[in-house]
Amino acid sequence: MQTETTEDTIAPMSSLASAVQTSSMLIAPFIGAAAAAYWSPGGVFLAAGFAMLTVGGIVWTRGAAPGGKAAFSATEAREKRLTL
Repeated sequence: MQTETTEDTIAPMSSLASAVQTSSMLIAPFIGAAAAAYWSPGGVFLAAGFAMLTVGGIVWTRGAAPGGKAAFSATEAREKRLTL
């Protein structure tokens, strides 16, 4: 986000990202309660675990850069003002 936005729009974009995160934390318990009422709590945990394994497997297989190296070294990140 910091590398994609200009100096003028970094504050609104940061507040928007924070608002999305806060909204999801407020809505999540209601979604979880509705899912537990529809299925059992064990079913919700099983589905969430399966979803996490699926997403983790996709990130694991596609997330690394070719050759197993990071996209940026720490020196390149400092030069470009990126955070790792």
